[in-house]
Amino acid sequence: MSASDSAVDAVPVEDLPHRSTGTGPCGDGGDSGGSDDFVDFEDSEDTEHSFDSAEHEMFCKGKDIKLDRCNDQDDPEPQSPSSPMARWHSHEEDDVGPSLLPFQPLRPPGPQHDGITTKRPLDCFQLFFSDSIISTLVENTNAYGAQTSPEMNETWTDITTADMSSFISQALFMDYLKFPPMDHYWSDYKLCNLEFVMSQSKFLRICQCLHLSSLEMDAENRALKRTPRHDPLGKIKPLYLKLAEACRTNFQPDQNLCVTERMVAQEHNGMFTDGGYRVFTLADSATGYTWNLSVCENEESSGANRALRYSSVIDLMDTEHLGSGYHLYLDRAHSSPRIIRDLWAKGIGVCGIVAKTKKGFPRTLENDLTPSDARGSLRWARDGAVLFVKWKDAGEVAMCSTVHAAYNGDTVRKRQRVGGKWVALPVPFPPAAKDHREHMRGVDDSEILTEHKNIVLETKWYQSLFFHFLNIAVRNAHILYNHRHKRQQKSQRWFMEMLVQQLVDYRGDNEA
Repeated sequence: MSASDSAVDAVPVEDLPHRSTGTGPCGDGGDSGGSDDFVDFEDSEDTEHSFDSAEHEMFCKGKDIKLDRCNDQDDPEPQSPSSPMARWHSHEEDDVGPSLLPFQPLRPPGPQHDGITTKRPLDCFQLFFSDSIISTLVENTNAYGAQTSPEMNETWTDITTADMSSFISQALFMDYLKFPPMDHYWSDYKLCNLEFVMSQSKFLRICQCLHLSSLEMDAENRALKRTPRHDPLGKIKPLYLKLAEACRTNFQPDQNLCVTERMVAQEHNGMFTDGGYRVFTLADSATGYTWNLSVCENEESSGANRALRYSSVIDLMDTEHLGSGYHLYLDRAHSSPRIIRDLWAKGIGVCGIVAKTKKGFPRTLENDLTPSDARGSLRWARDGAVLFVKWKDAGEVAMCSTVHAAYNGDTVRKRQRVGGKWVALPVPFPPAAKDHREHMRGVDDSEILTEHKNIVLETKWYQSLFFHFLNIAVRNAHILYNHRHKRQQKSQRWFMEMLVQQLVDYRGDNEA
């Protein structure tokens, strides 16, 4: 335990308002390290604002509790007296944690671009958006523009790699400025006038015709529609696969990883809506670097979406390129006893928030938490390498882990009502909750910096994903740049400004 952690009892902490999108484990007011930006677990049963149970959630959504119950949320079945999970244990009872798997990454953690020049922001960006990718975008956009120009009653003028670089720089700068009306970027206000980069009409024309795949690939895939060989992601595959490979190639993550999920936002009639695609990312907890990504079509049924999340997490954990001994942290949407056991069998430790109704979670009520238990109360059970924990915060938090013991003596200050007054008192803090909060924070920062709202109305789904991929590339490039310049770390804002300027001046190898 670090010095900052050991001194936590001496640091008073005030309760913080609940934020529904946070991923910290401790509810309002908890902090084991004196930080003032702590928030509750994401969509878990830990605050007064969350659902009390799966039944409550189904009722609020208008579902029949018996008929619509999901397959992985069976009716509780108590364990037999001989089961290792026949009763819950308190934090005063000792737990022997699992033997941790040795950390054996295939490469030394950190950047993997030795011998490659990465002095400028543009150099780092081109590790992900290379000249070959830009050339492919130009070729496919020109072909699509020529094909659709008769329908638009306009003559298409082929663009160059310099035009595409300027288009990307302008898109990044527009997202950076975030002016609501499109015309504002080409107004007479000199500080934001982008006419010197590209005219508004040319920018919008490229937006309309931006195409990631070739027309031949589109035709072949269209002919396979309604057959098992049809690829629903065919329109993004050329960029998607190259970007994912570049993310894996240029960096080896450290031991702690986490998974995030984003719905692709699209604009229709001036309003943002969730698209039909989900982007799953595997990120390094320490830096927020996106090491792997997976794009999937959104499913209509909740059961199909659970299967989608399971398969996506398994695919993201590419042990052939990662190695073994990694620790993966998951939120409740992606965590279950099943996936935790399956990843343990592949040499990956997992810690995640889990719904108590999931298959494999202990059903016993013996020595269980009760509504009258004080804040900080803790119960645990173990089945082999899998630890199950219930912890009383503002609400009840349920977790599974294969990398933690139940309790190691850590405490966190929580406000409690004593004698009619609110006072901050130290309460037990399970290691699983403490580490989950710490290692999911890096992903929260990454989501803020890669959150992208489309800058153009009526974008097609694959164009929306293009802008999302672009932001992932910029975020990763910034992380690599700061690794290269450890003594002169630069902010995301500075990096974006420099990258935009260098992209405007860039002409590409083919036009140098």
